[in-house]
Amino acid sequence: MRWVSLAVQVLFAITLVLGAVVLAAWWSALSGDANALFVQVPAWLLTGMPFGYAAAALLALADAIQAAIRGDVRSLARGAVLAKVSAIPFFLVNFAGAVLIAVVALVRGGPLVAVVVPVMVAGTFCIMLTTSVYGVAALIRLRRDRAIGHGFLWPHLVLHVLFVLDVVSSIVVAMRIRRLVRAERPVDPTVPAEPVSLPVPLPSGLPGAR
Repeated sequence: MRWVSLAVQVLFAITLVLGAVVLAAWWSALSGDANALFVQVPAWLLTGMPFGYAAAALLALADAIQAAIRGDVRSLARGAVLAKVSAIPFFLVNFAGAVLIAVVALVRGGPLVAVVVPVMVAGTFCIMLTTSVYGVAALIRLRRDRAIGHGFLWPHLVLHVLFVLDVVSSIVVAMRIRRLVRAERPVDPTVPAEPVSLPVPLPSGLPGAR
């Protein structure tokens, strides 16, 4: 089960990275120079990437739910950080493209800004939410196990739906899980314990004996 979860998380991360490449290719095409950048990106990848990402996101959601049900918080912590870090290139490319479109729309005028920019923001927000499934599932499981309080739960739930801060929140949650796992790690009986020196009472009559 852990290998399946790891495979799903890696697949999700790969689709996020590929999404950044495909998005950059689309921005290159929209800028009027479709063959200057990422000319090797096949057409099937350009058109099929949204469907592939949707499938990977659904698998990630199912994996996060299953991990939360079985209490595998370590898998959730790994998935949360992996998803957020692998999505950074996509959001950087997306931000650069959004700025480019906004500048062009402002120069040319017209209703382009009022139509395109809200759609881009909404789409980017939905993608960001898919990268938060592991972190949110981890927070819910930790609260169910009473490992965290409401003072930790609700602020981080809010941070998980805010751009940039969601990455920081995921790392903080993963570090909290790591500390909790270390604190609850059982003692390995195969590791010999260090000798403990106990005070030995001296025979009566010797110096220092009481």
